[in-house]
Amino acid sequence: MTDVFETVTTDGLAMVPPTADPASPVADGEADEKDERTLAGEVSGSGAAPCAEPCGPDSDEEGEPDRVDADPLAEFALTESDGIVVTGQGVPVTNFTITLVRVGRADMPDGTEAAYHVAEVALPDGTSLEVGVEGDVYDPAAWMAAGAGRLSVLDRKRFRAYVLCVLTRCGRCETDPWPHVSHMVGTFRAPDGELRISRGLKSVSRARLSLYARRSLPESGSVDLFGGVAALTSDDVATAVLTHALGAVLKPVLGGAYPHLSLTGPPGSGKSTILGQLESRFGFVVVDAPAQLDTAFRQKVALSGSVLPLYADEVGRLSPGAARRLGNSLNSSYRSSWSTHGSSGRAFRLTVPFVGVGQGWAVGDDALRSKVLIYELDPDAKNPDALQALRAMDGTFPLRQYMYWACGYADSKDLAARVDGTAALLRERLPRGLAGPSAAVDRCLWNYASQVCVAHALRRYGLDVDITGFLERSLHDHLRLLTAGPGSEVEQFVEDLLQILAWGRTPPELLYGLRAEGLVVNVRSALEVLRRAGYGYGSSHDHVVTRQLVREGLAESGHRYYINGIRRRMVLFTRKALQAKGFDVSAFHRFGR
Repeated sequence: MTDVFETVTTDGLAMVPPTADPASPVADGEADEKDERTLAGEVSGSGAAPCAEPCGPDSDEEGEPDRVDADPLAEFALTESDGIVVTGQGVPVTNFTITLVRVGRADMPDGTEAAYHVAEVALPDGTSLEVGVEGDVYDPAAWMAAGAGRLSVLDRKRFRAYVLCVLTRCGRCETDPWPHVSHMVGTFRAPDGELRISRGLKSVSRARLSLYARRSLPESGSVDLFGGVAALTSDDVATAVLTHALGAVLKPVLGGAYPHLSLTGPPGSGKSTILGQLESRFGFVVVDAPAQLDTAFRQKVALSGSVLPLYADEVGRLSPGAARRLGNSLNSSYRSSWSTHGSSGRAFRLTVPFVGVGQGWAVGDDALRSKVLIYELDPDAKNPDALQALRAMDGTFPLRQYMYWACGYADSKDLAARVDGTAALLRERLPRGLAGPSAAVDRCLWNYASQVCVAHALRRYGLDVDITGFLERSLHDHLRLLTAGPGSEVEQFVEDLLQILAWGRTPPELLYGLRAEGLVVNVRSALEVLRRAGYGYGSSHDHVVTRQLVREGLAESGHRYYINGIRRRMVLFTRKALQAKGFDVSAFHRFGR
């Protein structure tokens, strides 16, 4: 006699030794005396490979009518009745019946493959349910975990026999047409090269840490919401942010690369309004950066498990250490990359496009600077009327419907080649001398070219997206930043200081004044104000910063001026010195108090 459970693999489908004459049913009384293996039935003989079709006696050669197949479940003394499985004596085995099992495998977040099966089950109330069974298909615990409390197995031994019959005797087993179920939320590239929407993440235990694991993406709604949110600014910035968000689902067919985004602006420029709409109307994840991205582990969790974008508010308030670690992770997630964490061997596939939002985000990493789109909100472009009109609109944007359309669109186009061609055109149209050949410049061109192609796709979808001019202007500004280099730390200090002064909402703690000679500033107060706003610098002592400013010809020291009736030590920034270093001093007239 051959033990059928010696042939059950831990991955799923059993390879049952074939038989020409199935064994006789096992009586209930005898089953209680047998162990789990003999309960499933003893099968003998050898012959053809097992099949998923119902097994029955072959017709004879003389053409006699086929005999009616016996109920395969009777072989195991089991019966399906009103959505439950019972023994011959009416004792319940499960509170569900299995209609179909699609056998497949899943790509796990740690880079391994594991058995993953999609099953359709019927419940006693007449409803049906699709569940993802991870691991051993014969394990009752795997089924109950997949059912999230709705599926119960009361007799583990007989359940294994029931699954064995369903898989090999009842014709209810087939190979999953998508054998590699991704652990991603959003889209993934199937083995045949096509872009497909992922399913089953919630059933893959090792991917449940993802911030998108329990996120319900809007199934239906109105595409008019895109135009409503885009109209929040009159300078195309909101439209460009939405374009970046919807284009993220195409990342798997763009060579696995997609740019991050830096969205900055002064207080009152509409950052929080846009973030609120992206979260409530589109279903994207928004986090508070200082609270939820403060450790390397949290950063890797946030950047894994999806190709949909993550929006991090107040990213400029991260500590210098957290910002440095985030930069390392963002370099990896620009292209889908693996990263481990800790001695336990946890592995994360970093894939999420990151959107850093705040008053400022100093991208200090040279490599990362060419992997980020840079957009800045202008308070003067804010459109209050559009916000009122948007509040009157109900519902959500049909994100999942759009994703289905995007999959079909991507499968009919060679998007990677289109982006490469668009990048070449953008290079030809660059102003003379703006940027020379380099890997960073090429990457920056590719990033903005990807947004041009996404905008074209969205127009095909029916959305009003015309941001080519905006993208070209942003590209030129970005390339000037790249070619100028990162500059010194004190140059960044001056740039941040001038930006805060230009916003016109200067904290009273900042001691400064506009004199005939130029702009005078108390460095200690400026450092305190900038740090409170989320800007970080390696030099924390005002005397050190002052010496560096003087050494690099940015300021003159040794000046004392009366500020608020008190004589204070100040540094002097002259227009001529700042202009020689490339700083914009056109707003100097607005700095005076």
